[in-house]
Amino acid sequence: MRFVERNSTSIPNALVSEDVRRAVRDVHRYLDRPQDERGQRRSPFEENLVFNDAVRKALGGLFFEKCAYCETNVSLGEAGIDQTFARYASQTRD
Repeated sequence: MRFVERNSTSIPNALVSEDVRRAVRDVHRYLDRPQDERGQRRSPFEENLVFNDAVRKALGGLFFEKCAYCETNVSLGEAGIDQTFARYASQTRD
């Protein structure tokens, strides 16, 4: 894993919005539940925040258009990041 200077990219406005603060609070509330109760519920997931174009572009620039987790090349094209994310998401569902 290589070092990435995270200050080289500015934080997209989409990540400093009230919507993000609310989503973080929702995740904290979910994590505050007992583990057995969390196992019976889905964690909150705000797709419109995660797949925001400005966020995608900032992450693509920051990580040289590679997955920050596995460093697989991803494109910022229509399906590139979505396909990489879907591959990992499907592995964790099993």
